[in-house]
Amino acid sequence: MDRVDTILVGGVFPTVPEAEGIAFGPDGIIAIGRRDDILNLAGAHTQVLELPGMAILPGFIDAHTHLLTTGLGQIGFIVDLSGLTRTATLAALAAACRARGPREWVIGRGWDESAWPDRSYLTRAELDRVSQ
Repeated sequence: MDRVDTILVGGVFPTVPEAEGIAFGPDGIIAIGRRDDILNLAGAHTQVLELPGMAILPGFIDAHTHLLTTGLGQIGFIVDLSGLTRTATLAALAAACRARGPREWVIGRGWDESAWPDRSYLTRAELDRVSQ
């Protein structure tokens, strides 16, 4: 078995949502998986870090990343409105506003008003109505 130097558990793994832990050895990642399976890899000298609720992200080498968008999407801040009708778009925004709670931001993205029969933008009145 590879030497396990460090184990991270208790965090949120946005790039591998089903993961509960990750084990590292001298040459990088050894295993990603269920918490108990990862903890069973620990040796006498393994450092185990509990990271409750913290996001565990890979090292990025691409300068073009969307970390903020990914994070906001994970917490329900961003609503995907792709392919929805005008009525369905307003319904999805209303549901997101209810779920987020009063005075919380919701960002809608992906809608295409040019695909709607009237090809018109959502109005402030419509958005105010669904945000109540």
